[in-house]
Amino acid sequence: MVKIKKNEYYKTQILNLIYNKQPISRIRIGEITGIRLATITEIVRELIKEGLVKETGKIRNRQGVGRREKILEIIPEGKFFIGCELRPGEIQTLLLNFKGEIVHTELCSISPEQKSNEVLVNIKSIINLLVKKAGIPYKKIYGMGFVDPGVIDVEKGISISSTIMPSWKNVPVRKYLEQELRFRVFLINTPQAKVLAEHLFGKGRGISDLVFIEYGDGIACGIISDGKPIGGYMEIAGEMGHFNFPGREEKCRCGNRGCLEAIASIHSIEDRMRKIVKDSVSIEDIVCAFERREPPAVEVLNDVSEVLGIAVANVVKLLNPEVVVFDRNFKRMGNKFVDRMFKNIKKNIIFGEKVMFKISDMGKEQGALGGAALTLQNFLKKT
Repeated sequence: MVKIKKNEYYKTQILNLIYNKQPISRIRIGEITGIRLATITEIVRELIKEGLVKETGKIRNRQGVGRREKILEIIPEGKFFIGCELRPGEIQTLLLNFKGEIVHTELCSISPEQKSNEVLVNIKSIINLLVKKAGIPYKKIYGMGFVDPGVIDVEKGISISSTIMPSWKNVPVRKYLEQELRFRVFLINTPQAKVLAEHLFGKGRGISDLVFIEYGDGIACGIISDGKPIGGYMEIAGEMGHFNFPGREEKCRCGNRGCLEAIASIHSIEDRMRKIVKDSVSIEDIVCAFERREPPAVEVLNDVSEVLGIAVANVVKLLNPEVVVFDRNFKRMGNKFVDRMFKNIKKNIIFGEKVMFKISDMGKEQGALGGAALTLQNFLKKT
């Protein structure tokens, strides 16, 4: 029994090393891990048999003597991982191969009036469509990462509530989807999924201490600390959209007043300008007016940049990240606004001169990509 557990541990260690360091030889694996070469050879033989690893050629022994070393790589088609993000009005899905490449994506619309059980049926249907169109056998799918827009119970696999999807409450997501799809389902909230995607594939790749600022109709931050996503006791760490600013009267969807989201989200900015100009106006119109120095837009966006600057600076002071990656939606706000916001952040930071600010290049698949990445990480841990 002890030997079996030890070999399982070695197998996980070796597969992770091949995944992260490929191409790599058995001899190099032994040098890094200290595992006996005979044990490495036995485990690699298992991984090859399981279709996860392949030998791709030989390289010269680094000492220049003896036989050439066989090198090992991951087989991209060895396993597949699904990411599914629930957003207001739509479901985004994607299929990731073992190399971390997106194989196929599907998007479907849902009605805001749909009940939770109807949304679950939609999720099952689009996942089946995704797999069918990609032509992947179900036995090669390890599982799915479900990205939820609200409060979740990761252990029980339940979606508890969401301020942006009022009907989505106490939904047994994992139980339903695992029964219907017959593979493992993991839950993660949207900011955590997006920061994980940045950490593994984007502007925060390889960064151990990272914050991602999600921005749109809502505001939140995903946190990577010491290389690990931070969710907190109830998986709601990073709810910066509900940082409260005393003295502000803007009413938030959560029921409180003066929340950052109620002051500075894109939807809130548009509502505020609509009340001033007495006409329908888009964020793009507001940004253009701001860049032309038109008074109402300047007043509103200067205020927003100040409030966002304070909020992000507080996050930086609390978490001390190496990099802060901002949602691609900040590009909609224009360079002048972003520059002003960055200045306001730096003005409010103490001892934070070295923190780097970057804007994400990832598109709408970012959340689903983070869900698939979570599933891949779980596979590498459990192998």
